[in-house]
Amino acid sequence: TLVSEEENMYQYTLPDTLEQDISLYVILRGDATGDGVIDVFDVYEMQDYLKSTDAAAADLTGIFYMAGCVTDDDTLDLFDVYAVLDYIKNGSFGESRG
Repeated sequence: TLVSEEENMYQYTLPDTLEQDISLYVILRGDATGDGVIDVFDVYEMQDYLKSTDAAAADLTGIFYMAGCVTDDDTLDLFDVYAVLDYIKNGSFGESRG
């Protein structure tokens, strides 16, 4: 169920049979800022992370770091930045649109 169209927030109801609280996060591949849009600001965020000499001080952590890792590895690097730029230009991450 769409909760807020402006913030791209969705709410899902889980089955009552679950006996514990579960938190789920959904990330948009390439959306390193978490604003629901893949744009140049995501590129800036990723570049800032890569320029940072102290990884602990970098703002890009957790699910936002994972969103920035758009290539087939778990490391955010320059290849991910170029993949996001390619997405902004072409509308896909290089997958075929069959």
